[in-house]
This record gives sequence, structure tokens and C-alpha cells, in this order.
Amino acid sequence: MPHKTQLTLNIDPALKTAGQAVAQNLGLDLSTVVQQLITTMVAEQRLPFTPTDLPAAA
Repeated sequence: MPHKTQLTLNIDPALKTAGQAVAQNLGLDLSTVVQQLITTMVAEQRLPFTPTDLPAAA
């Protein structure tokens, strides 16, 4: 098994719960969803969706 690292992020608790429910309905967990998102982003060198409602850069 390849070495893995932990990714920590801050997210609204309700959004996390809703995301977990959607992922579970798809037969996945959030860890798998995030890993696939990052894998696709790296492979395609872009976001695999059009971002909306992004906060202003700090």
C-alpha cells in the first residue's frame, strides 16, 4: 500500500454532513471523493468543475 498523508481542512459541519450523505448514496466516503478530486485536478491541471461563489483571496 502506498504511503498516505493526512489532509486537514475546515468546512461547515452541515456541509460535511450533507457531503457525506451524497457520497454514501454513491457508494463512496468523503476521503475517496476528495482523493479523486485531487487526482483529477493534478492529471488535468485544472479544476474538474467551474468554481462558483469563491471567497475573495486573502
